[in-house]
Amino acid sequence: MAQNSILDGSEDEVDFPPNYYIYRVIDIMFVTFSISTLLLDWGFDIGAAYNHWHHDDYAWFTLTIIFMGSSSLAIMVVSLRWSVCVCVCVYVCVYITESIS
Repeated sequence: MAQNSILDGSEDEVDFPPNYYIYRVIDIMFVTFSISTLLLDWGFDIGAAYNHWHHDDYAWFTLTIIFMGSSSLAIMVVSLRWSVCVCVCVYVCVYITESIS
């Protein structure tokens, strides 16, 4: 009977994504499209805020700025939370793996 080194615990397999990931054209297109639509959205929001300010609609100007800021803040908080969780999980996995071996 053949011995399987992964099942008997003598070999550990890394759970990290490979460093040799190849970006395909579709990946680059999605990233470019996402960044473009974000910048376009910011441009339209700034244009709307300017229009409200220019026409002395200060209440609508304030609401536009608040909504722009709160949505950007929410995106940053979620992204930071996700990044911190991923980093902590990676460090914990590495620590556990090193302490076992």
